[in-house]
Amino acid sequence: MRVFAVFAMGLGGALLVLPLLAFGQAKESAASGGQAESAKKFRAFLADDWKRWMEEYPEVATHFSYPGQNDRWTDDSPDGIARRKKHLADSLAAVKAIQRSALPAGEQLNFDLYLELLEAAQEGLQFGDDPMPLRLVVPRNLWMPLNQVGGLQQEASEALELSPHQTVSDYETILKRFSA
Repeated sequence: MRVFAVFAMGLGGALLVLPLLAFGQAKESAASGGQAESAKKFRAFLADDWKRWMEEYPEVATHFSYPGQNDRWTDDSPDGIARRKKHLADSLAAVKAIQRSALPAGEQLNFDLYLELLEAAQEGLQFGDDPMPLRLVVPRNLWMPLNQVGGLQQEASEALELSPHQTVSDYETILKRFSA
């Protein structure tokens, strides 16, 4: 129970963004035509980027009940890490290319929050942090993958515990993850 509480607090920062995103959607309807179109494009970018991050971090996807990732583990090979670093840089460049002033006020807040998450993740790379743009209690560090707060010894059991386990298909998916 204590592990779940620590994890829930760690993901609290990421979860705080979700209501703000919903708030931004409500404000979108009141925005002008140009702002509405910019907001729509920005929303599409956020949805695509979220999908990509969930594919890169299957255990995190399991924690968020994001479908289709429960049979894999995060690829911590040098190629997998390089791919995530490149995606972080690409995401940061894409956000910076968006004209903030063209967005409605609610979306400007979402823009600022996501830009800050990406910039913090980029800055963390110099300290060996994994390029994950989500706030955790202790950042996932590639130089020290095991510590007293986290690591494979805890993350594996948490991912398996949070995996759906209601149907035969769910258990087959868990077995695929075990096999991986």
